[in-house]
Amino acid sequence: MEEIALFPRDSWSSEKELLARLSKGHKCYAAKYHNKIVAFTWCNFVNCHSILYNFPLKENEAYLYDAYTTESFRGKGIAPYLRCKFYEALHTMERDVFYSISLLFNKSAVRFKSKLDARLLLLAIHFKRPKKNYLSLKIKDFACPDHLRSRTKLINLSF
Repeated sequence: MEEIALFPRDSWSSEKELLARLSKGHKCYAAKYHNKIVAFTWCNFVNCHSILYNFPLKENEAYLYDAYTTESFRGKGIAPYLRCKFYEALHTMERDVFYSISLLFNKSAVRFKSKLDARLLLLAIHFKRPKKNYLSLKIKDFACPDHLRSRTKLINLSF
């Protein structure tokens, strides 16, 4: 965690916060090259804890988050490979439904998810309200499963 805490990111967690994730049961998978971490990704088994959506996970579900690859290793397919290996490990734990959230303007995250054949569930606009949580307005529903729709608080936007 000491090495991951040193990764250059706009907003990042300290080593203490990363260790707290592990103590809460989160898992971190990393790829190394010459004994240095070049990519990693995280998983939560209890809930989808995004600031945009927060809902409890079922026994067969996992929330995958915080995938990152160092600049010198980007574009080499390491993140999708690492995520696929993570999927394999999760399947051995009888987890077979995975959630992940990407912001549309984060083009690298959207490309990363498309390489994994991720299925888009919904498109929404999120507004940060002063002293409150985000307000989420649904723009389009891509056949979002009922069990997920009932766990997310969205306001339908009609045109």
